Amino acid sequence: MAGGVLYDSCATHDFTYSAALPAGYGPYWNMDVELVGPDGNVTSSAYIYGESRTGVGSILLCDSPNLPGTYTLRGSGEMRGPDYTYVPISAMQSTVTFRLPQTRTRLKAKPRRPAKGQVVRFVITSQDERPAGYFGTTYADVKLQAKRNGSWRTLDSTMTNDSGKVVVKARYSGRRTAVRAVTTGNSDRTGSTSRVIRFR
Repeated sequence: MAGGVLYDSCATHDFTYSAALPAGYGPYWNMDVELVGPDGNVTSSAYIYGESRTGVGSILLCDSPNLPGTYTLRGSGEMRGPDYTYVPISAMQSTVTFRLPQTRTRLKAKPRRPAKGQVVRFVITSQDERPAGYFGTTYADVKLQAKRNGSWRTLDSTMTNDSGKVVVKARYSGRRTAVRAVTTGNSDRTGSTSRVIRFR
């Protein structure tokens, strides 16, 4: 099974298989396939049966939330032996890695050289990764932060609009400061941080 990005909370993922049965066994065989998540729980399963020694199966990964990390694909079943007896068989385990979609955060400020007491208009844009590229994230939780005494402090917490943007206004104190924007991660996507804008 090929890994990838968990774009959707529910999606079907294909896997290939190849069975090597000893002489005199088969052609009929079957196997229960399980996909075990990073937390050790079985997240989904599939059933393979028939005469074909190779093929493609599919498994539905649909959880809330889907966990990023390493998944294990395992299987156990039986094959027909001589005199129509059935013998247990198992598959070699394989692992596959899935990750959450990433985000991008952009920050623009106007004016860039404000006077003391002047209001600065910050435009925060949040985008998330999709199969065709990055697009504006609707109603993303974002923060405008300033660095004070060596640590980042939140000036405002808000949400983007339906195009992935929001405007935050702040008054310039006249002191040197650094400002950034942060998109908060959740169970559907990662968080991200914008470039730092410095005022002197």
